[in-house]
Amino acid sequence: MQSQRFAARWSLSVWIITLAVIVFTVFAVGGMLWTATRDSHTSEGWLLVLGALALPTVVCITVFFAPLGYSVLPRGVVIHRMGRNVAVGFEQIAEIRRIDSKEIGLAIRVFGSGGLFGWFGRFYGSRLGWFTAYGSSGRDLVLISLTDGAKIVISPHPAEGFLETAGRARRGFV
Repeated sequence: MQSQRFAARWSLSVWIITLAVIVFTVFAVGGMLWTATRDSHTSEGWLLVLGALALPTVVCITVFFAPLGYSVLPRGVVIHRMGRNVAVGFEQIAEIRRIDSKEIGLAIRVFGSGGLFGWFGRFYGSRLGWFTAYGSSGRDLVLISLTDGAKIVISPHPAEGFLETAGRARRGFV
């Protein structure tokens, strides 16, 4: 079996949140730097410069963890990111199935992103419990349950094609 890649398609809310955060960052950095130039000889001026550098740094770091796509390989599933990819071997996977957001329940982000470039990181869902998410849309949700009890939620597009390909690959995995 050849590998097959699936998209991490952004939902409208991810587009809106990401655009809003980037626009806010540009204006905030501009305002802080403009104010800092007036107060450049004071400690407040230098604090504004540090703050102006911190905002875009957080945005740039966040993008490295955002899901860019998903692949089904002969030996497992890979979540592609600008930073280090996440690979899950079929020997670790107990079940892969489609879910909807109701199965997650009310989700609380413990660590990660709640909309900037997607939803990724550690979450707690009132129905699903603890899970790690690498998603970009609430429509194409797939739950990967691991043999150690951990849960990973991803959003490959199209989800049905991903499930079909992963099922074929798992059956062929020995």
